[in-house]
Amino acid sequence: MTSIRIFSLFLFALCLFLLYQGFGIETKITYEPLGPRAFPIGALFLILLVLLLLFFFAQKTEVKWKQQSLIKIALFLLVFFLYCFLFEILGFVLSSILFLFLSALIFGARWGRALIFAVICASVSFVLFDAFMQISLPRGIFFENFFMKG
Repeated sequence: MTSIRIFSLFLFALCLFLLYQGFGIETKITYEPLGPRAFPIGALFLILLVLLLLFFFAQKTEVKWKQQSLIKIALFLLVFFLYCFLFEILGFVLSSILFLFLSALIFGARWGRALIFAVICASVSFVLFDAFMQISLPRGIFFENFFMKG
């Protein structure tokens, strides 16, 4: 079995677990007709479909990972889990800036460009979600009362 097929099976199992968890998402009060679980469940179904296609139509390839690539992947996973942990504490904006900045550095960006990219992306995303889509994101301990609520 090729490494692509093994990887697709691993991700398929992970998506099935996440799908099981997604069906358990409940909220007492919802303002949307579909509720909060529609997006994750829909996205996971699409990912499962793509993984099935990948499993059955993957060509035989020999992937030889360089040591440097494995280190970058491990660092990225560490940064991702740090982002998940800090998301509620620091809030969306600060944790996203940190995540995007560190991710860009891991994959070879210059620190100045990485910082500008991270600040712009996180700020624009926050404004889009908060002001235009009216989806509240965690503000964190530093900006709890700084941004408009509602």
